[in-house]
Amino acid sequence: MTKANNASTALRVLRHALRTKSYVKFLKDSGIKIPTTPNQAFFQNLPPISKSAYIKRYPLKDFFSDNRIPPFAYASSGSSGKPTFWFRGREAEEAGADMHELVFTRVFGFTPQEPLLCITAFYMGIWVGGNFTNDAIKLVGQRKRLRVTSVTPGADQEKVIHTIAQLGPQFKHKVLFGYPDFIIDILPKLAAHGLAKDLRIVTAGYGFSETWRQKVLSYTKQSAHPETVLSFYGLADLGLVATETKASIILKKALEQNPALAQEVGIAGGNFGVFQYNPQNYYVETINDKLAFTADSATPLVRYIPGDFGQSLSRSTAMQLTNALRLSARERKYVSDSLPWPFLIFAGREDVSVVFYAMYVHPEHIQQILAADELPVQEKFLLYKILDPKTHKEALHVQIALQPKQKAGGRTVEQITTALVKGLSRLSFEYRALYDELGARAVPQVQLVPANAIMELPIKAESGIYFEHGRKPKIVRR
Repeated sequence: MTKANNASTALRVLRHALRTKSYVKFLKDSGIKIPTTPNQAFFQNLPPISKSAYIKRYPLKDFFSDNRIPPFAYASSGSSGKPTFWFRGREAEEAGADMHELVFTRVFGFTPQEPLLCITAFYMGIWVGGNFTNDAIKLVGQRKRLRVTSVTPGADQEKVIHTIAQLGPQFKHKVLFGYPDFIIDILPKLAAHGLAKDLRIVTAGYGFSETWRQKVLSYTKQSAHPETVLSFYGLADLGLVATETKASIILKKALEQNPALAQEVGIAGGNFGVFQYNPQNYYVETINDKLAFTADSATPLVRYIPGDFGQSLSRSTAMQLTNALRLSARERKYVSDSLPWPFLIFAGREDVSVVFYAMYVHPEHIQQILAADELPVQEKFLLYKILDPKTHKEALHVQIALQPKQKAGGRTVEQITTALVKGLSRLSFEYRALYDELGARAVPQVQLVPANAIMELPIKAESGIYFEHGRKPKIVRR
């Protein structure tokens, strides 16, 4: 187990949690006696909590210290199976606004005099991503330190293009928010209309590679400034936790190029993320390779494990890492002069992965492979495994949608299968070792379906992961 610093944050949240009926009941159910004055030693011995072991276990009102339901409710997008409602108070909204304002000023370098248009292309409705982003941006505008305007076309490409075409010329800067696959899908169309140049991009939901970032930068004509394409690390459960910065991007790029060292800090390959977070808002630990958060919100959470793999790095550890990675003096200075916050490594998500021979196959890896221009398929697929009840051998399957007007053929299946094996071997140390051990048994079995076909799990598969442009990966079950 590893832990982050700033014990005062942990104890503050713990005191808040002990004023809720749910957490007191949880500790009593766990056989834990609550001391008069809880200290750090008591905190470190507390059992972790999760959605299933805590959130789903107690009545709604018991999670709030005054038994009053907070003013804001959002739904998660159901990537782990079923949507869940999460509640926010004004404090969480303010913290989200703080993070956005910091990105606008410290990372993007916007000044108070320059008009800024923020286009939210996350899904709206009841979903957390679009609503939380829009609310945070509105709060930034209300503070009047930046001339910011928010518009919410949602994940509708025609509306986004129309919005930028009509409103864009009135603003010095434009920031487009959206999931990575929506971004990469709409940018060529924006570029064709002369609307992509100098856009800043902010994504969330799942990771992307540095190759993906460079592709986006080629559309926005900002290849020399990778920090103009950023990812947030956020969860419906916890709010906006962390952001990429110029320093974190430098570390991420270097770790991608040094897989042996990346493995030492818990990265098994593929699309990981490196971020920075405010230790006044989050206390971060790693318990059994998974991130555990202690965070104060309308629902205080103590050692909460959402199912993400990763760890936190203190600034001193990050600086040691810059030496091990042999960064240039200029790059080390960027890291040294960055925000005075710890770093967070996100190394994958358990609840949206297929466990295949004890290794995790992440949908982001499949998506990255299928994004290659030479493959006649869409980035829309259903990933699952089938277990033979007699031999107990597992088989990895993937249904993939063809591009419109394309037809399936044996040569196409072979081309895509080869691309998947090569790509997974490159992106995942675990898969490479598995392939070396199992050979053909580790090769994904590919089924190509027409462009608009409805993908369904076969009877022998209990669950799978569905992935489509602009949406989070989603678990589907029989």
